[in-house]
Amino acid sequence: MNSRSLCLMLFAVFVCADSLSVPVCGGVPRAEDSQKSAMRARKIAPLLAAGVDVESDDAVIAVLSTVQDTGIVCGAIFLIKERQLRQAAPQLHDVLNSRSPLVVLEACDALLKGLGDKEDTIGRCAELLDDRDVIVRLRAAGLLAASGSFSGWRVVKDGMNDRNPAIVLEASMVVGSFIRLEEQGKSDLGND
Repeated sequence: MNSRSLCLMLFAVFVCADSLSVPVCGGVPRAEDSQKSAMRARKIAPLLAAGVDVESDDAVIAVLSTVQDTGIVCGAIFLIKERQLRQAAPQLHDVLNSRSPLVVLEACDALLKGLGDKEDTIGRCAELLDDRDVIVRLRAAGLLAASGSFSGWRVVKDGMNDRNPAIVLEASMVVGSFIRLEEQGKSDLGND
């Protein structure tokens, strides 16, 4: 192959690569990026199936007041968190009082990450520590720990000692938040 052919081939690769969505430098897309993309697609799929205009912030926020389906509402909350839509705070606070525990967890997560009043949200999230579903209790404990509250440690400790491997796995995913609290001097894991 002569140098002119090589130059033309490289030119074609660089010009066409953008339209093919193929990374020219760096090789294969990172697994983390494709996992995030797949997770995002799963989260918003119910919104798309319901015909919600996911590009419209107003339409996404309106879902919180008009739709009862857990998957659709969780998808809307995902987009609200992703876009940091502070104007959705009143609707998110309304969701705290009227939805399934999974939706309440998602709303708590959004509000605790800066979209709303932390104190009211921490109180509602703490109520979920008594939910009948152990996964809900563990996730609530994790949200509280990430917000600086040690109140869910007993739930996580019990989860780590559970016979069900799925519960142990879920609890182990939350332990890191409590370790960070310990490192910050906000709690004492050894005394409970």
